[in-house]
Amino acid sequence: MTNSHTSFFFSDIVGYSKMVEHDEKLAFRLLQEHNRIIEKSVTENEGRIVKYIGDSVFAEFKTPESAIHSALAIQERFP
Repeated sequence: MTNSHTSFFFSDIVGYSKMVEHDEKLAFRLLQEHNRIIEKSVTENEGRIVKYIGDSVFAEFKTPESAIHSALAIQERFP
């Protein structure tokens, strides 16, 4: 049996439900941009998106370092 490790990443947009209540079209555009930024960073860091759950993203990486690099890149890309 081989020993393998996987690192996971979860994200969620704080206040997204209230955003939708206030301006649904704007909230949806922001969600699309959010997902685009996360997808780019995840794939650039040898990860893959496992599942989208509303405004949340579940991703996995082969190494903890890849997950950390992806998370830091995502933080830098959001204003």
